Amino acid sequence: MDLSRVEKFAERLPELKTPEMVGEAFSDLIRPSGFFGASASELRRAPGGRVRDFSFVTWPAVWREHYENRGYPRHDPIPLLAWLNWRPFDLRDAFAECDKTEQRRAFESWVTALGVADIFAVPLHFPGGDVGLCVNVASRKFECPEERRALHFASIHALWRCRELIHAGVESGVVKCPLSARELECMRWVLEGKSDTDIGKILEISSTTAHYHIENVKKKLAVSTRLQAAQIVVSLGYI
Repeated sequence: MDLSRVEKFAERLPELKTPEMVGEAFSDLIRPSGFFGASASELRRAPGGRVRDFSFVTWPAVWREHYENRGYPRHDPIPLLAWLNWRPFDLRDAFAECDKTEQRRAFESWVTALGVADIFAVPLHFPGGDVGLCVNVASRKFECPEERRALHFASIHALWRCRELIHAGVESGVVKCPLSARELECMRWVLEGKSDTDIGKILEISSTTAHYHIENVKKKLAVSTRLQAAQIVVSLGYI
């Protein structure tokens, strides 16, 4: 998987009118890289506790049935870790960070028995506190930095498109940008290759404040570099 394929996927998204169509296109994108299933969901807080609403699921149907019937949604550490993280994480992270209860050990054993070698989970924190979560299930270890970066971007595109479709009637078809006006101003100048000092002078703020805004953008978009943040900002149409 490379960024050129992700760009083509992103260009197709406006033509896809249902989350299921997004899921099919996303599966076509990731399958050649050793992924045999994926899901996109939204995590939200409700009066009765946390709720997970799936936008699409491309795992085998029998997996989801078993997952639900065994009560694994209550013991799956992946959604919990998504609430707490801004950056992508893998299977090792998910199982290392959770308490080893009997139910979670059973869940871990079931996942291993399915032949899952790794996952690549991408959380995306939306305005208002909801969290998007794209979980990609792989038959091999997924460690190549370039591939991880490409799948990270693809997952973000898929999550945003699903959110647009699901909330179209509520938000007039527009998903609010999670970045503030000042953060977007800073990112515009990052795209021009300006440093924190340059941006501070242009916007008449301190370089420390400019750096703070850019770091906020990186955190909100779950990336580690300003270049990655700039690429996502442009690809999602914020600038």
